[in-house]
Amino acid sequence: MKEKDSLTGGNLRKVIRLVKYLRDSKDTFSIPSVILTALLGERVQVYDTSNRYSGVPTTLVHLIEDLAAWLALNPLMRVIADPSCPQTSFNHRWDQDRYANFAKHIQSYATRMRTALDEQDKDKSVKLWQQLFGDGFRAPATTAAASLAKAGQMASAEGVTRAPSERFIEEMGVQWAGGRWARIEARVANPIGTGSADLRRTGFAPVGRDIYFTVSTDAPQPQDIWWKVRNHGPDAENAHGLRGQITPGRGPRIHERTRYRGRHYVEVWIVKDGKVVASDHHDVVIR
Repeated sequence: MKEKDSLTGGNLRKVIRLVKYLRDSKDTFSIPSVILTALLGERVQVYDTSNRYSGVPTTLVHLIEDLAAWLALNPLMRVIADPSCPQTSFNHRWDQDRYANFAKHIQSYATRMRTALDEQDKDKSVKLWQQLFGDGFRAPATTAAASLAKAGQMASAEGVTRAPSERFIEEMGVQWAGGRWARIEARVANPIGTGSADLRRTGFAPVGRDIYFTVSTDAPQPQDIWWKVRNHGPDAENAHGLRGQITPGRGPRIHERTRYRGRHYVEVWIVKDGKVVASDHHDVVIR
């Protein structure tokens, strides 16, 4: 949840609250909060994040549209895994009838939200949003403090340095399609063949360990899998090991050796017919 929320600039948690409010105020669909959180979190993608998640309304529309696309491809309720323990699921807390009703209303809300977001007339746009969320939702007044805070955030974002050989998926000639799901699992090998540990559970890996990254996806074959490994920090920079290239065709499993202390990450994209249908991001902290 922390990783996904960070990718959206903190907007994911706000979107989850809005959709819960929509559920409770409209009473058109029923879904347990933990399942709603999992479904929305899984829709966060590593593609054009600065535009797709630039604000709360934009993030809301993109996540709901991506959720609608995934639901359309899955008319029968899929196994909804617990992200903290993929071997267990939440399905015992929901059923097919409620799932189908949820899918129907999400399709409708996605269309209405897109119309509200794209409306150029500010007053009309506010009214369209109010039809969804009620008259209590109003256009916020822009204050000097808010403007300064936004300027500071933009300056901070612009201060991110690009690695010498780094590439971004938007530059690779593939468009976004979505509709599918992907998840990276990282296992840190323990010394002398004594098993392995889940990296998200341990929170970090020591220097000098092997990590095996595996991606799972519901995208059908044939497909291509593109990986990116990006290192940060003085250790990697001094060793010219920042990396950041995007490598197609590496398969669903890759192996990396921890060499540099710092906060790094690994990303993956599932590419089908020249379009990205799913992606995931995994933080890698090395101490």
